Amino acid sequence: MKLLSGRGEGKMTILEWIFSSVAGYILLILLMIFVGGLVHQSRESARRQRVKNNMMQLGLALEAYHKSHPESLPASESPVDSINEK
Repeated sequence: MKLLSGRGEGKMTILEWIFSSVAGYILLILLMIFVGGLVHQSRESARRQRVKNNMMQLGLALEAYHKSHPESLPASESPVDSINEK
């Protein structure tokens, strides 16, 4: 069998044989599922990284605010403490 060249002496190429058989279609479907899973996995990983970066930015902003306004964020007072004292 010839790999990618045209037909010679009535023989089918390997690609024609693969795509004309049921096994070829099953192989193609499995390949599409596998590639789709990889795409989903990479998007999910990118989403997690984006959330992690956003949380880090919030932490840095809170730290910078606390350094410039130390009296604004008391460490011991919270709404829960005021409820418990009543």
